[in-house]
Amino acid sequence: MDGKDHNVEPNHLNPAVFDFETVLVASFKDLEAVHSWWSSDQVFELMKQRGPLTKMGLHTVDGLAQGFEGTKKRAAMGDKLMLLEIAKIDSFKPIQRYVDMYKRLAAKAHKDIGTACNLLFAEGISGVLLNEFPVQAICASCWRTRSDLLSWYEAPNYQQDLMPLRYDFAKCFAVAVPMYEDRKETGDGDNFKRRASAAAGMKLRGLQV
Repeated sequence: MDGKDHNVEPNHLNPAVFDFETVLVASFKDLEAVHSWWSSDQVFELMKQRGPLTKMGLHTVDGLAQGFEGTKKRAAMGDKLMLLEIAKIDSFKPIQRYVDMYKRLAAKAHKDIGTACNLLFAEGISGVLLNEFPVQAICASCWRTRSDLLSWYEAPNYQQDLMPLRYDFAKCFAVAVPMYEDRKETGDGDNFKRRASAAAGMKLRGLQV
């Protein structure tokens, strides 16, 4: 959506801030559940499969909505896209205004744009488990269609009130990602990684709200 140069570096003199390819959002009941998952044997086995050049960031943020389990019915009938806005802060107070205003505008989105904004979180990072990306603030909202998402992103309130704060006081990468993806086919050599990932996922499922 915006900030592509912060994801894919334009040249070697300007390295990308958020050069990642995959996003995973998980919900937990509380911080104790987060650390229980992070310190589990299943996650340890999964982390052992990381390649030497793999980068990863794991951050916690206070949520604004109850977590839910992905099901075929929810994938077919519910929200399908997530708008993520990830920021490295250059000036704290303006970005604090940004996330506060984000929540206020999201609360009255149905009145302003005719579409409800399902806001998952809009806060500064509350904790760090693995810090290989300089994530300091993040907003996430869910949408049924791309047109609904664009009605929010292109609304006058967003463009006039939120966008200037982002451009002037942070390095931000805004991206729309599918909430549900079909499993990709992989080679036989990835079987162990798939098993480790599945085990970590089952541990997560047991702790998820």
